[in-house]
Amino acid sequence: MENKPTQPLNFYKAEFISFLSESSGSSKAKVSRVMDAFFVLLKKVEEDGGSITLVGKLSIKQVVRGAKKGRNPQNGESIDIPEKKILSIKFRG
Repeated sequence: MENKPTQPLNFYKAEFISFLSESSGSSKAKVSRVMDAFFVLLKKVEEDGGSITLVGKLSIKQVVRGAKKGRNPQNGESIDIPEKKILSIKFRG
């Protein structure tokens, strides 16, 4: 069996809420409130540098991607790329 790349699933917030609502049998209002609360939690992790773990399923933590050298593709000039804080998300299905 050949491994083919999957197409990304791109949603607007309302579409995502509808999808979750239909999949879970919950109202769109409930799903929207849960989703908003989750985003507040993600923002807190981003600001405080903490982490979230749902044991055996999901881990989200802030990591620092180190500074590095890069190259401007338009003129080939070497540039410095500063370190950056990102959220690392690992899903374990």
